[in-house]
Parts: sequence; C-alpha cells; structure tokens
Amino acid sequence: MAPILDVGNGTVELPRQVSTGYTQPPPISTSCFEQFSLLYRRTLRDAVRNKFALILKVVQGLITTVIMVGLYSDLDSGNVIDVISINIRALLFFITINGLFGPLFGTINAFAPEVQIVLRERMNNLYAMAPYYLAKVLVAVPLEILPLVVGNTVAYWWLKLDHQFDKYCIFLLFTCACTLSSVGIGFLLASATGGNVQAASAAVGPIALIFLLLGGFFINTSTIPVWISWLASIDYIQWAYEGQAINQLLHAHISIPGGLQHGSCSTSSFCDDGVEQLNKIFNNGNPKTEDEWEAIMWRKFAFICIAIGVYNFLGYLVWLAKGPKYLRIENA
Repeated sequence: MAPILDVGNGTVELPRQVSTGYTQPPPISTSCFEQFSLLYRRTLRDAVRNKFALILKVVQGLITTVIMVGLYSDLDSGNVIDVISINIRALLFFITINGLFGPLFGTINAFAPEVQIVLRERMNNLYAMAPYYLAKVLVAVPLEILPLVVGNTVAYWWLKLDHQFDKYCIFLLFTCACTLSSVGIGFLLASATGGNVQAASAAVGPIALIFLLLGGFFINTSTIPVWISWLASIDYIQWAYEGQAINQLLHAHISIPGGLQHGSCSTSSFCDDGVEQLNKIFNNGNPKTEDEWEAIMWRKFAFICIAIGVYNFLGYLVWLAKGPKYLRIENA
C-alpha cells in the first residue's frame, strides 16, 4: 500500500505482478555471424596465449610416438604368424586409444573452467549459445588433432605397416574421426558437470573402461553375450579399431619372414591372407569376402561420423538446458 499525497486520505494499490511461465530471452542486436566471428577470435587468442600447454601437448605426442616406435620396431620378428598378427593389432589398438584419452582429458581441462564464465555472460544476454559452441569446437579440434596426426604419421611410415598411400589416407581418416568423437564426449561431460573438472575427469574412468573392454582387442566382439553386446554396437573405439585393422589387413598378407606385406599370399606355407585374419579376429572364423570387409570398414567410419554429431549435439542441448531462463511477468 502506498499513501497518496495530501490531497485526500485514500490509498492506491500497486498492481500485483505474477509470473506466467518462461519466455524467450530478449533479442541480441548483433547477427549470429558477428557473434561467431568475435567469439572465435577470442577463443583462439585464449588457446594460443597458453604457449606452455601447446608445447607440452606437442612434446607429449612426440614422447608417445618415440615409445610406440621403440616398442613395435620389431613387430615382424616373430617366428609364428599369430605372434606377428597380435603385434600388428596391438599397435593399431594403441594408436586408437591414443585418440581417446588425450583429446578427452585435454578438452575437459580446457573447456570446463570456462563453463561458469560463459553462463554469466549468457545471463547478461551477450551472445547466443550456438555461435559460442561452434567457435569453441572449431578451435579445439585442430589443437587436439594436429599433435596426433603428426605423431601417428611418423609412426605409420617408420613402423612396418602396409605403406600404401591410400591406406595411409584412410588411417588418418579413422585417427581424426576417433579424436573428434573424444572431443565431443569431453564437451558433453564438461557441460553436464557444470564445469567441475574433478567430476568430469572422474566420469572419464568408467566410460573409457567400457570403451576399452568392448573395443575388440581384449575380446572378439562376435562372442560378447547378447545382453551386453549392444554396448559394443555403440562403441566408437571398437569402430575405429576394427576400421584400422581392416584397412591394414585388406589386400595384404602376413608372412614369415617379411611380416605384413601388400598383396596376396604366395605359395609359401608360412603365410596367412589378411582376409583370413579378419575372419578370425572379428567374425569368429566365419568367412567374408574382401568386398564385404571393405563395406564394413566404410560403415564403421560412417558410424563414427554419426557419433561425432550426436555427442556434440547432446553437449549443445545440455548447454541450452543449463542456460539462463527468463520469467514472463504480467499484471494480475
């Protein structure tokens, strides 16, 4: 109640205001393109400014490559074909999981501390969510991919793999796709935990453990029980590892001596065709043709690309759910 002036003894009531639910935020005056341009430049400057972290990422990649080359430099020295096959598969699985842990933790550590800052800026309606998220992803992707591509390229041509240029290009495709999937999961975990680095990092353990166990190296995926096999069907580590193995063993053979060689088997009894290896490793001994295995390889790559879109879209949806909400106020 508010007293009126001395003109009279009457009183007036202020109009009562009530909320009638959520409403859309006020419009932003700048265009989406301008928002994206400014946010991209800001994010890129922040990322490049931390030169120590960039140097450390490159050094870490080089150290990993040196260890990889040292371990697998004699992968063809076995006297049994199965030993050489296991060495090749272990190398490919190591390369695959290298695209899991590094990008995953790197994205969480770089993105999570900004979450609360971005939420405050969004509360002030400085920019929309889509331009920021796109700018952040486009800056994070090359910073995570380039060290892995350089290290894996050195390892690919140094170690005794099938050195065909088309196979090298496919090798890089799977490497980059696996890294992008890990970056998407990192954004999703950082968003879901509200920028809590410890909580997001703790969630990596169970997720990575499931991905590794069902990745196809520790167990033949065709023998996994039905009640849990569906997890292997959505495991991008399994898709990347199987794609890398198919790429290397297709149109190739393993022989003693010589190791992995391009082309079909000779008449030597100490030789095993790559397709036969694939049948044993991934299909429980059931035969498939080269064309069928090649179709499977590209299908696995398509699945990884879909996973990249799904993980990033889920991260974006989490951001929208955590964003500011504005109440619609009306007079009663």
